[in-house]
Amino acid sequence: MLAGLTGCAYVSKQYHPAMPTFLVFFSPWSSTLDAGGAQTTSTAAAAALKDPDATVQVVGFASTIGSDAANQTLAQQRAAAVEAQLIADGVDASRVTAMSRGATTYQFTPQESRRVEIDIVHAGF
Repeated sequence: MLAGLTGCAYVSKQYHPAMPTFLVFFSPWSSTLDAGGAQTTSTAAAAALKDPDATVQVVGFASTIGSDAANQTLAQQRAAAVEAQLIADGVDASRVTAMSRGATTYQFTPQESRRVEIDIVHAGF
């Protein structure tokens, strides 16, 4: 289902459509944004810039292959890469929070685990 995806466009959260999530996928053992990931991050930045009171939460993930420590570091590097791109795209650094969840399992394909989620959290939600 997700095979071949890199930067993925907007994914609406079921519980509140006003809080969009953007997904950026990475190659195995990589924290480098490809063209699709950079485009998705730019789209997320544009959404965040439409609401100057919104905050942006960036959460990095990695697959379960390898050690927990290596995957924690990789997920953190992925989140940092997306955070840096958001800031380069005009989102004020004070509005962005980046964190790492480390290794995570997947439902359909390992690529699901190699992701960063970008959540735009509007004020009041």
